[in-house]
Amino acid sequence: MRQIKKKGWITELFEDERGHTSIKPVVACMGSIFLCVTMVVTSFFPKEYMPMPELVNAVMVITLVGLGSDTVDKFSHKGLLVPDPNIQDPNQPDPNLPDPNQPDPNQRNPNF
Repeated sequence: MRQIKKKGWITELFEDERGHTSIKPVVACMGSIFLCVTMVVTSFFPKEYMPMPELVNAVMVITLVGLGSDTVDKFSHKGLLVPDPNIQDPNQPDPNLPDPNQPDPNQRNPNF
């Protein structure tokens, strides 16, 4: 059975496809924590102290957008496109060919 490393698993949740920390999963995780804390805390207080439903809905929308966009990012990139050094860009001149604007150093100057 494969052993799960806690530190590696947790840090991978917040990384993008390049291995850098991404803000989208961090915001989504914070929103999820705030929603859970709000649900627990408001269950102990009367209705007068409950937060406005619009604020709770706004946090929920931000959390869902963060989770959804992070999920799309995680599964949409199969790998980074790395340019092949053996393929030359057609817009760049070939470095092996002589520059037509420069005189040929092997050609004799007719002015001498």
